[in-house]
Parts: sequence; structure tokens; C-alpha cells
Amino acid sequence: GDADRRTEARRRVACVITGVSAGLPSSGDGPVFRPDNMSRLVRGENCIGSVSGTTKAALLDKKVVQLKKMPDGSRKKVPVENESDVIQLAAQLGTVDLTDAYGVPPGLAETMDVAAQVAVAAGMEALKNAGLVPGKSAEPSQWKLPEAYRDTTGVVYASSFPAMDAAVGEVMRFLQSKTVGAADTMRLVSALRGRMVRASHERELSDDDEAAFARLLSRAREIEGVNEETASEDDAISCASQVEYEFDRKFLFRVLVLGNSQLAQLAGIRGPNTQTNAACAGTTQAIAMAQDMLISGRAKRVVVVAGDNASGDTLLPWLGSGFRALGAATTSPSVSEAACPFDSRRSGMLLGAGAIGMVLETEDSCQDRLKLGGGPRP
Repeated sequence: GDADRRTEARRRVACVITGVSAGLPSSGDGPVFRPDNMSRLVRGENCIGSVSGTTKAALLDKKVVQLKKMPDGSRKKVPVENESDVIQLAAQLGTVDLTDAYGVPPGLAETMDVAAQVAVAAGMEALKNAGLVPGKSAEPSQWKLPEAYRDTTGVVYASSFPAMDAAVGEVMRFLQSKTVGAADTMRLVSALRGRMVRASHERELSDDDEAAFARLLSRAREIEGVNEETASEDDAISCASQVEYEFDRKFLFRVLVLGNSQLAQLAGIRGPNTQTNAACAGTTQAIAMAQDMLISGRAKRVVVVAGDNASGDTLLPWLGSGFRALGAATTSPSVSEAACPFDSRRSGMLLGAGAIGMVLETEDSCQDRLKLGGGPRP
């Protein structure tokens, strides 16, 4: 009757969280995933530190112009021209090594950017916390789901800036290879001689010019430690090849949003699999999507993972400048003054990075696993 249908509906809707994990930034260069991360959150441990001088210079180079509303209602364009006016603090990630921790093949790990790597690691840790995988060593089999659970487990991956770390990083690497600062002296001298030859009507240089270039090359060899007695005419070319750009052949894999698929591949998950981007509400949306999968009966458990690296060396100069242009980022150098979001003293937000993992499971599935002795850990 109706009572039975209501009971059945409640059983389908009821879901529990059986595993959690968190990857946190740190003020130093420590590991992203530490056993006491949850305790660190509860204690309110500071994960914010100063950004490097190189990053501040990169922020200043972006020539941000903030549109500021004045007290009289007028608008004024205010250029950011001093280092004290750029972002001073951020919560930045430490180290994560998927190969050492989870036995991920190095080639596969290289196809992921940092956001995907920390999300995959968070998923592994959440599965371990839920008692679904042993996770006692870096042996890959220790992180594989039992066969009985593979078809009924899904994945939802949330990220605000997926694959941007890899895309922007590759473009910047290419552009840097084209700058004068990236070239050695011999390469510059050789390039200059080539341009002068091409500009000459006779396609050759005068004896005086050739002698001048010979002296420049000789001096360049001294500076760069090339032995004049053994140096050949191709030294400039061989030296230049050391800094020449080479396209990353894994670029396509790195710019595709594959964190959810890669987690499924590593853990042996064969259930529903998707990713979402809802900016700051990404994880909340992912949890709602996971619950829908459970309610509809498409899965008995879903691993929700989220990862972002907005404060990394590659993205911070760009994303930080974006928030700065909006007037939304604080420029305070003091953590106590900058990290007060609900205080009247607040002056803007801080950029951060991190990852979370969560296993959502139907209550029936959890109870069945408890009976078999493979349920969530206390």
C-alpha cells in the first residue's frame, strides 16, 4: 500500500556519507594529504603564506586597472603600479606524488595537471576512509575496488578551473622560449648575424663585420664555458638547442577534463561518471548530482571529488589579477587582517587551492557492507 511505497521511497532517498578526505594547502612545502588534515581544519590551523617575489612581479606585470566607485558615485580607473598593491598572501599547495602514494604509473600521472592530481588523490583517500579499498601501500591493487562494488559505484568530479593549469603553463613555456631572456649569448649573436646576412644585398657580411662577430662569439664562449680550442661553428646552434621549446606530446590529455575518468580507471569504478563546473558551488552541485544518482538507482555509492589549484605559480598571476581587477582580492600582507571574511575589517578574499573527497552511499548499501565487515571506519 501507500505505507510500503513511502517506506521504499525513504529507503531509496536515504543516503549517508561513509568516507571523507581533504587535501590542504600549507604555509610551507609539506604534503597535501596528511593523516591529521581533518584535525587541522577543526583546529583552524593556518594554511596561508606569503607569495614569492617572482609571483608579485608577475602580478605587477599584468598592468591591472581597477574600476573604483568613488563616494560621490563617480567611477575612476586606478592602475595597480606598486608591488604593495598586488596580492601578498595565498594558500598554496605543497607536494603530491601519485606514483609514490598510490602506485599510479608515472606516464598516467604526467597526463594530469595539479588540480586533477589532487582530486584523484582525494578520491583514493575517501575510498580508503570508507573501507572500500585497503590502501595499505602503493601497490595498485591496494587501491582497487572489490569486483562486487565496481558496477554500482559512480564518480562526480567538480573543478572551477579544470585543465587551465596545464593549458596556461604550456603557453607560457612556449612564450618564454621566444624571449631574449631565455636565450644564451651565443644564440643571440648567431641570430643577429643571420639577420644581417639576410638584410644584405650580397647575402654576405664585410670582413670587418665578420671579424666583429668572431670576437663576439669568442667572448660568448668564454662567458658560457665553451673551450675555444674545441669549439666548432655549430656551437651556437648546439647551445641554443638546450633552451629550445619542444611541444608536450601529452598536451591533449592534460587539457581534457579527465580527473573523473582517471580516478575510475585507477580504482576500477565502472558506474556513472561525470564532471561539473559551478565555480564556488561546484562541490555542492556535485553532491546533489551524486544524490540524484543514488535516488534514481543508477548507483549504490558515488565518489565525489573536487580539486583546484588557483593559487599555483602558473595561475595565480592570471586569476589573482582577475580578482584584483574586480576589487575582490585583498592586498593585506597580514594573515590576521586578510583572513577575516565575516568581519567589518574585511578587505577582500584570498586565493587558495586544495581538494576534497567524499563517498555518498545508500543506507542499504552501507548496512550491507557493515554486515560483511567492510563498512566505513569509525
